[in-house]
Amino acid sequence: MKIQHTVILTILAIGLVMTLAADGLPPAWRAYLDPPKEYAAFKRSARRVVVYERPDYTVEVYEQANGPKTAQRVLVAIPRGVRGRMPAVVAPFYFPEAMLGEDPSNGGLECPYARRNGTNLTFYAAIKYMADLARRGYVTASADAYHITYPERGDGSFSCWRRAGAALARD
Repeated sequence: MKIQHTVILTILAIGLVMTLAADGLPPAWRAYLDPPKEYAAFKRSARRVVVYERPDYTVEVYEQANGPKTAQRVLVAIPRGVRGRMPAVVAPFYFPEAMLGEDPSNGGLECPYARRNGTNLTFYAAIKYMADLARRGYVTASADAYHITYPERGDGSFSCWRRAGAALARD
């Protein structure tokens, strides 16, 4: 019941903001709600980079422009043997390999984004939602978080978030 109330309040808040935007907001609010000019006009694109065949699903890797100077990887897991319309789920996380529980190129557990505290993908075994849902017939997708889309991501520590956040704020 609590979740339903939260969803309803969120929908109402979004509706209120949209209504205010339609009626004209004070200029001070526009600076917070309108995207910067470069972000409103950048060329949106996505291209499939590679396809990996796994035992239970296929993983398509896309590069998607997410800003005027940045792109992110988007991994899509498609169940094997399923035809026609399929349900789809987005599995947000910091990096898609954790949601798969493996490196899609070879099924291994090494991943450059999983190096926190000396771990590999086994650290994320309990949350591999993409793989589990793909095995159940769902198309699943997950994308890199913004701290990975900026080249100054650094050593994998939390400082990479600060540097990427500063770059995003500059942009």
